Amino acid sequence: IKIENTGADSMEDIKISEALPEGLTTTEGKNSVEILAGKLAGHEKKTFDVKLKAQKAGSYIQKVRAVASNGLSISAAPMTTVVKQPVLKIAMSGPEKVFMTRDADFKITVENAGNADSANTVVNVKIPAAMKFVSASNGGALSGDSVAWALGVLAPPKAVSLNLILKGIAIGPLQLAATAKGVCCQEVSTTAKVDVQGIPAILLEALDTEDPIKVGGVEKFRGIVTNQGSGPEAPI
Repeated sequence: IKIENTGADSMEDIKISEALPEGLTTTEGKNSVEILAGKLAGHEKKTFDVKLKAQKAGSYIQKVRAVASNGLSISAAPMTTVVKQPVLKIAMSGPEKVFMTRDADFKITVENAGNADSANTVVNVKIPAAMKFVSASNGGALSGDSVAWALGVLAPPKAVSLNLILKGIAIGPLQLAATAKGVCCQEVSTTAKVDVQGIPAILLEALDTEDPIKVGGVEKFRGIVTNQGSGPEAPI
């Protein structure tokens, strides 16, 4: 805020004030600005820096007023500040069921639905203990029990599709969790469920108990049925 005494006589006890529009506050959380500018000699100028923060994106009109002890006052021309913000959205889809040891392909879509760039955009998917990482597109890398993508700057209204291939190593219903975050973005998350099922594999064997036998004799055979797979077989 710049204030100037354009006259030749000095002015004292100058106060600068501004009632901030809704959604805009000082860094201390106040809804107004008050500056004690003190004295201004003839043709003297002073400049004051004010730090404000916006609670949300939007257009803010600011009106600043100055009053001196002699009653003189002046208002600055209104100034409009437009605050922009990136807004991330995330979705994940994949198979509802998958057989154990078979690949399951998941698709993650990240979109910037805001009106500003999302810098340092990072997507993270946590892998359940019952699944194994196989591969990921777009440079996704495994770290611990999660796969992360460093997407950098995501400009609006751009969307990026990512692929993640996992393999089930244990039977049961599972849930994957995905998150996306960036600078000045609220973190967003989504989930996808998958049921890892076993595969039945039946082996049938027949063994004779006595060999050789007499002509006209009776032989006994033993049948052995073995499920060599990873899932139960329906009643035979």
